[in-house]
Amino acid sequence: MHHFSFTYSINALGVHINPLNILPFTECIYVYPGSSFQMKISSGVAADSGATVRITGQDSAYDIQSEMVTLQGQTAVLTSKSYFRTYRMEMLTHPTVNVNNVGEIFTGTGDLTNGVPAEIFASVDSGLGQTLMAVYTVPRNHQLEMAQHRFFSNSQKPINAALFHRPPGEVFRVDDFVHFFQNHVPVEFPFYKVFGEKTDIELRAKTEQTTAKVSAGFSAVLTNLAL
Repeated sequence: MHHFSFTYSINALGVHINPLNILPFTECIYVYPGSSFQMKISSGVAADSGATVRITGQDSAYDIQSEMVTLQGQTAVLTSKSYFRTYRMEMLTHPTVNVNNVGEIFTGTGDLTNGVPAEIFASVDSGLGQTLMAVYTVPRNHQLEMAQHRFFSNSQKPINAALFHRPPGEVFRVDDFVHFFQNHVPVEFPFYKVFGEKTDIELRAKTEQTTAKVSAGFSAVLTNLAL
């Protein structure tokens, strides 16, 4: 029996240009922190000073947490909480009317160069107001039931795309694989694909075309099993 008051929807969307001439198909473009850190939040430009952004992720126990940070342009603002996973940033307000973010917004660690941290864990492209990351980690005491994943590309050469997951303490392995070009490919699971707590989930793609844009996303239901 489902207790819908303890069930939440999850929608993840990612976009990357020329994704697969950079890394082998077996690697992800996203970086996972090796341990939990207080994150440095910054912008690539001074014009974003005074804007507020919400960062969402998980602590070292894989419990969901979030907080709001007020940007100081290219100067780092330290989060009050420590994060082991970061998978979403959302612009909330901006001092300039009808603007979300002028420059790219970063979550990371290490020294900053022109507002860019040495290690980047999440970023918001200029003018988009939110991260585009087709990744998610199932929180502690939760279960994720994936209903669909999808890919789209304008590439004139074939795209290899796949769903990967990594249970805690194990390695990434493929769950589903599609091969396409210049198309939108939705894959639905009649019986939801289930992932347990602390599992990392990624969508990956690879093309041999010099320049191509690939977008990907998935829809799922997240259930709190402890309630």
